[in-house]
Amino acid sequence: MIIIGVGNPYRGDDGAGPLTAQLLRDQSTNGIEVIDCAEPIDLLTLWEDAAAAWIIDAAAPAPLTGPAQAGTVHRLAVVDGEAPAVLPVTSSHGLGIAHAIRIGQALANLPPLLVIYTITAHQLTDTTQVHPQVIRAARAVAQAIAAETERYRTSAERTHAE
Repeated sequence: MIIIGVGNPYRGDDGAGPLTAQLLRDQSTNGIEVIDCAEPIDLLTLWEDAAAAWIIDAAAPAPLTGPAQAGTVHRLAVVDGEAPAVLPVTSSHGLGIAHAIRIGQALANLPPLLVIYTITAHQLTDTTQVHPQVIRAARAVAQAIAAETERYRTSAERTHAE
């Protein structure tokens, strides 16, 4: 299992992924590797050979809905390489997570379980400041991932014992 925080902590809310990863590192992750990743294309090598991967990234703010949507969390699971035809993952990167997933599908290089959390950004600027709503969302996502990884580990151990 692996947990990957995608983003740049020097671009404001784009640091939501690394922030969440740090929150998880501060908790007991029971030996699960928790790492940061600056560019989504690097996911192809980072999730290689993982039985399950959790990815956290900032989503670009919608131009029409604006800051009221900051901190909105979306969760998408890709199981056994089966992603929806349209991936509702709006990355703050040029080549985003949706692209990495499509490439991973083409290369048969996806983990059996891939869970993506996105946190909608307020703004993406050259600053280390993260919007308070994004910080709250990062905390909630860290708690959710900690619970999910524990359930996954317990289920995998139970299956392995049988």
